[in-house]
Amino acid sequence: LLNFFLISLNGNSQEQFNFSVTKIDILENGNKFIGKDRGVITTDDGIEINADKFEYDKKKNILKASGNVKIIDQSNNYEIFTQNIIYEKNNDLIVTNRKSKAVDLDNKIEIDAEVFKYNIKENIITAENNAVIKNNIENYIISSNFISYEKNNKKIYTKGKTKAEIFS
Repeated sequence: LLNFFLISLNGNSQEQFNFSVTKIDILENGNKFIGKDRGVITTDDGIEINADKFEYDKKKNILKASGNVKIIDQSNNYEIFTQNIIYEKNNDLIVTNRKSKAVDLDNKIEIDAEVFKYNIKENIITAENNAVIKNNIENYIISSNFISYEKNNKKIYTKGKTKAEIFS
């Protein structure tokens, strides 16, 4: 028998986390929520997170998600795939820490790396450790240990040894 919960939480920010999970544990006097058995968390600002497990710290307004994580940012038109994230809601920052892929659906750009830092408000993704950015419209691939993609400015920055391939 599965329980189904839909819970809206006001954290320390104005936006809400809305949990739609099959099983949830509420701990620490209602300040910690642990979701199990796959679920979806949405925010009022257009972020949807699908994952196998969730842990939300209400006091810190930090969400951790793990297991086949898919993030859909409807406002900035991104999809991000990874295994683990930390979402610092007060800072509008999502950090991944295992093999990650981001897709800019507007510009047909794919970014792969071990670690991402996604600044939602500034619409900037920094990719570290074996970072690769591939533009499927302009036909190029850039590889580096550090890549910063500023979507709003349509700029890419790298640090260190960088390899670029342009295809005709």
